[in-house]
Amino acid sequence: MSSISPITHGDVIASLPIDASMPSHEELQIINSIFRENKATKGRLFNEAKEGVILIMLFIILSIEPVDKLLKKIIPIASSSPYVLILIKGIILAVVFYAIKNLYLVKTN
Repeated sequence: MSSISPITHGDVIASLPIDASMPSHEELQIINSIFRENKATKGRLFNEAKEGVILIMLFIILSIEPVDKLLKKIIPIASSSPYVLILIKGIILAVVFYAIKNLYLVKTN
């Protein structure tokens, strides 16, 4: 029978090459993206719930009757079919949500 050598799972730290130079800005960004801290569960839930709350508020605003009347007055084709009105509301919701989300991101950065 032959003897089996033990399996190693990587390099020994002492044998790895080292460099005394400072890391570049790009290297620091890579390290930060790999090892960024995990946010607390409450923080993540709050951040993800904000988008849902914004969408719910926009949906409720677009669902009230005065908005329907205003859209039918401004956009005559909206009064031709309820499906066209729903499509227009969906487009408005998407555009407004996108704008709110990106303005918030610009403001926080």
